[in-house]
Amino acid sequence: MTPSSQHYLVITALGADRPGIVNTITRHVSSCGCNIEDSRLAMLGDEFTFIMLLSGTWNAITLIESTLPLKGAELDLLIVMNGHPTAPARQCPRRYGFRLRSPTPRI
Repeated sequence: MTPSSQHYLVITALGADRPGIVNTITRHVSSCGCNIEDSRLAMLGDEFTFIMLLSGTWNAITLIESTLPLKGAELDLLIVMNGHPTAPARQCPRRYGFRLRSPTPRI
């Protein structure tokens, strides 16, 4: 797929955590013909949240946009989608390595 034929979609979801939720969403993304370019997952108390940057053809992105709300309803997830004609630019490198040291000894 040439870069000009790629389309992008950012999806954010929030809901109660339960086994298999990530597997279900990633399988749905794949079945629509989209790729997961980047993702972040987090547990916030009993809530599960994720953000994914998807890429695919116009048809694949349109398919996920039309089917994801129903899949989200089945999983009781609040889903927000935001389309991008090009890949969103990264503002900073992916990861930073650092070590924190306490000025006081451990007790």
